[in-house]
Amino acid sequence: MPLDGDPEDIENTGISTHTIANYLRRCGADNAVMILDACRNGGQKSGEGIGRQTEAEARQTGVISLFSCSPDQYSYELDAIAQGAFTHALLEGLGIRGRCATVERLNQYLQHRVPELVSHHLGRVRQTPYTIAEPLNRSHLILMPQHANLADIATLKNERAIAPLAFSKPRRSKQCNRVLSANVP
Repeated sequence: MPLDGDPEDIENTGISTHTIANYLRRCGADNAVMILDACRNGGQKSGEGIGRQTEAEARQTGVISLFSCSPDQYSYELDAIAQGAFTHALLEGLGIRGRCATVERLNQYLQHRVPELVSHHLGRVRQTPYTIAEPLNRSHLILMPQHANLADIATLKNERAIAPLAFSKPRRSKQCNRVLSANVP
């Protein structure tokens, strides 16, 4: 549900996560990422919300998906920092503080930082973000080349060495471009 959407009129004002995931899957980008910072409490009057169905769709479409919280939790806005805990941690993780180059490292950062922020600002409530990156090797994809280290590059090179056996020529080419685009000093 977009910010200006009406929970009483989901069909006309909502955006299906299935539609978004399909657009991302078909856009041609190799590293399409869907980021959902939304309250995902299944008990709301607007229906199931973004929960297990969205999780299943993300797994099926192969779109890397970052969720702000687990299906039985809320995604909290923090007045003291004038934004949500997840958004704040996401921006930190992709920036200088977190220096998260890969999906895997960003996920680790978010799983630590979001609960830390929520606990500090709100006390004993829970918000645990998680990531779906399937197949599992997609978690090694480099999102922020400027933060990549030699281990990130080595992982991609190893995948590149296996690529001739497992992937089509266009996919091998994309794999090679990922390795070449990561500039490590």
